[in-house]
Amino acid sequence: MKSAQASFKATLLFGVCASLLACSTPEIQKMSAMDAVKFGNTQFFEMPNYRFDMNAKLLDLRVTDKGNNPKTASFNKYMNYFGKHLTFGSSGVIDTENQQFQMIPSYGFQSKNANVSIRFPIVYDHKQKLLFADLSALSGLLTDVENEGKYSKFSTANLPIPADADVKLVQLMRKYATVFYDDLKPEAFIDLPLTDADRAQKAVRKIQVTLKPQEALEKFPMMLQDIAGVFTQEGQKPLTPLPDTAIAEMKSELSKMLGENSKDIYSIAFNRAGQIVSMNANSTYEMDLSKIGKNDASIEETDAPAPMMNMRFNVNMTVSDIGKAKLIDPPTTENTVDGKENFKGGLFGSLLGEKNDEGDEGLASNEVTADATEVDAATAVSAAAEDATKAVSKPVHKKARRK
Repeated sequence: MKSAQASFKATLLFGVCASLLACSTPEIQKMSAMDAVKFGNTQFFEMPNYRFDMNAKLLDLRVTDKGNNPKTASFNKYMNYFGKHLTFGSSGVIDTENQQFQMIPSYGFQSKNANVSIRFPIVYDHKQKLLFADLSALSGLLTDVENEGKYSKFSTANLPIPADADVKLVQLMRKYATVFYDDLKPEAFIDLPLTDADRAQKAVRKIQVTLKPQEALEKFPMMLQDIAGVFTQEGQKPLTPLPDTAIAEMKSELSKMLGENSKDIYSIAFNRAGQIVSMNANSTYEMDLSKIGKNDASIEETDAPAPMMNMRFNVNMTVSDIGKAKLIDPPTTENTVDGKENFKGGLFGSLLGEKNDEGDEGLASNEVTADATEVDAATAVSAAAEDATKAVSKPVHKKARRK
């Protein structure tokens, strides 16, 4: 009880301080470019409800070898063909007032005579601790065809998450929203002219940031350890995905592989309140394949060019309806069915259900618990979304009331 009261007081104090700071915060146009970028990133945790739309595109993927092997040229040709015709996008809503998080990823292939795409709408309701997933794209295979177009509902109430994970997670998200910019030089930040598309998003300033992936890798070990600490139960040893030595080795391997021309270039547009309304990332990754699994002493120096993989891709995101966004096609009693029962009507879903039933019979052997059979694998991924939504929603909701 004391802990809850302390948490409430801290939240209230933070809200008051935030209100006072808001009055004295310089306009986004007057901030330094670095400070503006940092301020905009932290605003993602202060913004009320908003909608996001994102798409990603592979621009180029090719391998160069020492002997110009025809097979390599053929690989490059077809990888680029399929890569340029594949599409990926995602839309969704962060509804902080109602503590709901939505994501609608879509995957497709588009060419002159083919246009195929699938979508998997997902909604997480933190208040009810429920995950809704529309798996209609796999009707008959995973779910019952009679329930096509309906959400499958799963409970996340029994996931093994520490009680204070929400507080830790939001602190961690705040930290890594800006930490990658701390060591950058001022010349990494450049102001750009606004376009008509920027003005349509009510942007008043646009900044370009150039970040080398080698610089981001320096934060890699610390980030993994921090993430493990968030989901560690009190009194237990921190759950690390890999030993410290393995993490250090992974970082070293990636650093050796990445070429000097590797970089991420972000173009970020801000509205008058300093909120990010669009972000475009152009990434170039150059990887030296000859250094995979080799230490510095075993790498031979030769005049022949080393085999290299070059990849370029683009990610674009826009933010809209700030303060008024609502869920797209929200779950209702009429369009929702029990997820476990829905699986039983699908070809492969029924096999999954049978395995779960066998697990129930073998409960004494501790192989499977009844709670685990209630939640499908996708709910584990939703745990992070649950904590983020819960932690972000509280201060934002209070802030909205003050307005």
